[in-house]
Amino acid sequence: RIRDPELFSYERVGDVPALDVPPLLLLPMSENAMKHGPHAGHRGKVTLRIEPQTDQVVVSLQNPGPFRGKRVGGEGLGIVDARLRLAYGERASFSIEDAEGATLATIRIPKGTK
Repeated sequence: RIRDPELFSYERVGDVPALDVPPLLLLPMSENAMKHGPHAGHRGKVTLRIEPQTDQVVVSLQNPGPFRGKRVGGEGLGIVDARLRLAYGERASFSIEDAEGATLATIRIPKGTK
């Protein structure tokens, strides 16, 4: 945003609850959103949404630009999935999908300890 303030806007929805998560879990997800969204020329809003629910916390990151499937040779999304599996087994999930011309990545983390 320093080079081009009009490239994207950022919005965070929801408060960050006290939650024990694997180190650097959100970094590859964020890098992917910026690389394939604003950096690839898709202008618009990047939204981080945090939704605490009864037994889990849902964290979603939406960026401008359509999801075109996982890239051959790409490692970032696999890292997110692997870190979730190592920490939580089948109790956590990661998904990424097209959301009406935008890309929506979502992780579901169980509340409580890893």
